Amino acid sequence: MKTIIRRSLILLPLLASLALARPDVINQNIVKKDTADKIAQLSQELYSKTGISIVTHLVEQTNGGILEYEKNISSSLKAPYVLVVLSAKEQKVDMIVSDDLKSILDKNDILNTYIIPLLAVQDKNSLEAKYSAAMLNGVAEIADQAAKSKNIELESSIGSGSRDFMQGLRVFFYGTIIFAVGFYIYGAFKRRRAKA
Repeated sequence: MKTIIRRSLILLPLLASLALARPDVINQNIVKKDTADKIAQLSQELYSKTGISIVTHLVEQTNGGILEYEKNISSSLKAPYVLVVLSAKEQKVDMIVSDDLKSILDKNDILNTYIIPLLAVQDKNSLEAKYSAAMLNGVAEIADQAAKSKNIELESSIGSGSRDFMQGLRVFFYGTIIFAVGFYIYGAFKRRRAKA
C-alpha cells in the first residue's frame, strides 16, 4: 500500500505538468530540420524561463480547414500559450494567442510584419526555404516579445536583425520617395520662377 502511495505521489507532479501547454513543434517536412530544431529551442527556453508556451504546427494540410484545426488543438492547451499553424497545401498561416497574452502579443502585427511578407515574396527559393525563413522569423519575434514583457533575455534568440533591417529598408524607401518628390517640386518651382 505504501508503495502505491509513493508512486502516486511521484506521478502527480508529472501529470500536473502535462496539463499545462508545453512547447511543441510538429513539422511534417514543411520546414528544414535545422529550422524546426531552432524553433523548438526558442520555444523550450521561453517556456522554461516564463511558462509561456509556443506550440507550432507545420502541417501538409488541415482536414476541415485551418480554423477548425486551430480550434481542436487550442481546446486542449492551457494558458499562457501561442499556437502557430502553417498549412502548406492550403497556403494559409494563422495563430491564436491566449487571452492573457493578447496585451503583450499583437497577432496581426506578427503575421503581417514577420511571417506573411516572407511567404509572399516571389523568388527562386524553394517553398521549404520560404516556409523555414517565415516561421523562424515569426516564432523568434513571438519569443522575443514575450521574453521582453517579462524582462528576460533569451540566450537562443536570433536577435532583432530582421526587425532592424526591415526598418532600415522602410526608411530608405520612403526617404527616396520624399527626396524625389521634393526634387520634382523644387525643379517645377525653379522653372516657374525662371519664366516669370
